[in-house]
Amino acid sequence: MKILLIQQDMGQRSIQYPMYPIGLSYLAAVLTDHDIRIFDPNVYDYPASLDVLRKEVAVFKPDVAGISIRNVDTTQRKDLYVNFNTAKPTINAVLAVKPDTKIVAGGTGFSIHAEDIMSIVPEIDYGIYLEGEEK
Repeated sequence: MKILLIQQDMGQRSIQYPMYPIGLSYLAAVLTDHDIRIFDPNVYDYPASLDVLRKEVAVFKPDVAGISIRNVDTTQRKDLYVNFNTAKPTINAVLAVKPDTKIVAGGTGFSIHAEDIMSIVPEIDYGIYLEGEEK
């Protein structure tokens, strides 16, 4: 099975170096019987990162796309930013190219707000609560 693991786009590019997608790396390490690619949109400008993602989907043609929803917002009063606002456009970018792709959400933010996220983003087919790499 072809699986594209997507790091959440944080939307803002205020830090010099993006966070390494460690959770997705753990998943890739245990999914040894599958063809895995990891896409981190945070190394591209937003929203241009969505164009790069669409190209990746067109070339790789994943059966499943997993999106790690790490942060819902910045939790900083002085710089409040809703990171979750990038989740639906990211998912829609995948489905625009390959509509039959199954969408799986996970990550810290998802685990905290799973029910709300599943109701806000009905394009998500499945959700992974807590540690997705555990068997």
